[in-house]
Amino acid sequence: MDIFLASIKLTFNSSGKINFDFNTSNLFRKQIVDSNIHFNCFYRSTYKIELPKKRVAFEGHSFEDTIIPYEWKIYKSDNELFIHIVFSEDLMIFETLATINFIDKVIIVDIHPRLSTTINIDPLFHPLGSLLMIYLSHFSSGFLIHAAGIKDNDKGYLFSGVSGIGKSTMSGLWQKQGSTIINDDRLWIQKIDNQWMMFNTPMSNYMQEPLMANLSKIFLLSQSPENFINQISNSQGALLVLANCIQHLFDKEMTTAHLDSIFDITNQTLVYELGFKPTSEIVSLIRKM
Repeated sequence: MDIFLASIKLTFNSSGKINFDFNTSNLFRKQIVDSNIHFNCFYRSTYKIELPKKRVAFEGHSFEDTIIPYEWKIYKSDNELFIHIVFSEDLMIFETLATINFIDKVIIVDIHPRLSTTINIDPLFHPLGSLLMIYLSHFSSGFLIHAAGIKDNDKGYLFSGVSGIGKSTMSGLWQKQGSTIINDDRLWIQKIDNQWMMFNTPMSNYMQEPLMANLSKIFLLSQSPENFINQISNSQGALLVLANCIQHLFDKEMTTAHLDSIFDITNQTLVYELGFKPTSEIVSLIRKM
């Protein structure tokens, strides 16, 4: 089974008591851009996971209101990255370890089940899928960002900001005007044929097919009693865009590559501060730019 994430092709295989139950990932079997990176992914069940003898490079945990709490750690060697996740209340899975070999382009996912029965899972189950996409997008010289993406005719607009600032509201205003919502929460940004593009990704609460749009303008949102649009400098725009990226940077090489991408995108794409009130007036204002 193949799934496509921007220019990356993932081929999934399973063994042992692992069956794939493609949920939202099932919609991403459609290829919408040429794939120049191909990872073979192997999922297998085991009752003993051997953790890598490496230092922990990065770690985190679920939010307090998460239905199934979990903790994760990232280990790193020269050519491999390891994602270890422990679930405290999942009825099927106790822990999982994903090993990503960037040289051979192979991903091995070992799953330690709680029961002896067969496990039916989406291969990009949360939070493994989200963590994989962070590092796969980085490997493709792209990144993930908290943002809404809109395709309006041949133009793509990215609206970014902190949670609750109005990304979904802005998306709804454009949708009412006939535009296409790429996604209103998370976007995969990647340069394709010298043009920065935005893509959606599989998400458990979005039944979307793959979508993409060229990136024409970037808007950094703020709430305001009146609409306003102010262009900001490349350097200031880069810092503000950087603040909204989903970034798990733990070494100098990753940080440098990520910063290079951010500065490249803000040199190529105009960035604006956008204050808006939730009416269709803001759509007309941006279309007139």
